[in-house]
Amino acid sequence: MTITLEERNAALDRAKALILQGWTQGALARNEAGESIYEDVSRRKEKGVCFCASGAVFVAEGEAFGPAWRALRAVTIELCDAYPSNYNDVPGRTKYEVAALFDHAKEQPL
Repeated sequence: MTITLEERNAALDRAKALILQGWTQGALARNEAGESIYEDVSRRKEKGVCFCASGAVFVAEGEAFGPAWRALRAVTIELCDAYPSNYNDVPGRTKYEVAALFDHAKEQPL
C-alpha cells in the first residue's frame, strides 16, 4: 500500500494526540485497569487508555512498523541510537518529550 506524506504526517499527528491524552512506559498500551495490552494493539481488540510512542503509532497508523513508525524510529536513532519504545521508556522521560518526537518525525522524508 502506498501512502502519501500527508497521510503519514496525519498518522503522526493522531499518535501525538494519543500520547498527550494518556502516556505510559513499559508497555505498548494499557487498559483502564493499568494492565498491559501488548497483543494486537494496532487492531484495538482491547481499548487502550494510554500508550507508549510505538503503541500510539501502531494504533494511529493501523499497522505495526509502517511509514509513520519508521519516521519516528529515524528520529530516535538520530537522537540516542534507540528505537522509539526504548526512548519512551527511559526513566525520567516525560510525555512532552515523547510528544515532541512526532513533530520531528514529520520532517523526515517518506
